[in-house]
Amino acid sequence: MRGVRSPSELRTLSAAVARACGADPRTEPVGDVDWDEVVRLADRHHVAGLAHRGLQDTAPETVRAALAERAQAVAFGSLHRAALQRRVTRALEAATVRFGVLKGLPRAVDA
Repeated sequence: MRGVRSPSELRTLSAAVARACGADPRTEPVGDVDWDEVVRLADRHHVAGLAHRGLQDTAPETVRAALAERAQAVAFGSLHRAALQRRVTRALEAATVRFGVLKGLPRAVDA
């Protein structure tokens, strides 16, 4: 059923993320898994890259491809935002505008 998060899909995604992070090497799907729902959940929780890495041995090829595509899009978006932050920072510095980056991706990039 579309939009219904079943325990199987959540457990499968959770195990994949844990494996990708090195916390748990097991990623066996639990029960009858709706792989489209796993991909939707990975999108919703912004963990497509981790899910892709954690499901390399267990997910169908179409799911791995979908997760890889999403992970690449997220990576490109992050690079774009980092480049934008650099341009804005340089423009503010050139205009001698005092500013501070308080949190989020720009702060992480600067750190």
